[in-house]
Amino acid sequence: MKKTFLTSILCLILFSVWSQPINVTFRVDMTYQNVSPNGVHVAGNFQDTAGFASNWLPGATVLVDSNNTNIYEVTVSIPSGTYQYKFINGNVWGNDESVPQSCGFEVFH
Repeated sequence: MKKTFLTSILCLILFSVWSQPINVTFRVDMTYQNVSPNGVHVAGNFQDTAGFASNWLPGATVLVDSNNTNIYEVTVSIPSGTYQYKFINGNVWGNDESVPQSCGFEVFH
């Protein structure tokens, strides 16, 4: 009985730790790029979990270059998991990055 109770408590503690949100920082180096006057953004399937209105909204998650290094970034708090995302030089689709096939992730609908 004691072993079962201790095992149950350990499982609850581990589940609690795993389900805690973690801070994830998205960074993109915009050196040698003409940055859009609409800013740099990231969109993906993490956005609703991070508190944005919906996933894959191209103008919702703004990255900033706070120290003038041409590195744009944003930190969001999301649960541990696997996410997909794209950087956007602007705030609409059509200005998103082209990912090389060797680095891409095929999505089946």
